[in-house]
Amino acid sequence: MSRVQKRTTRRQLEDMETFWDLHSAQIASVKELLDWKDELVHRGALPSSTLASLALITS
Repeated sequence: MSRVQKRTTRRQLEDMETFWDLHSAQIASVKELLDWKDELVHRGALPSSTLASLALITS
């Protein structure tokens, strides 16, 4: 493998790691949102319009 190919491959791997780190953070945020939503629904604290909006976001 040439030096250019090695650098390109290293950059691609770093980019993929960054992508997966961000993707994992997004998944965690969505799970937190769903937990929060479920708790508020259980307490009866969310209006139906908010529930409809959350349903669109999380579907």
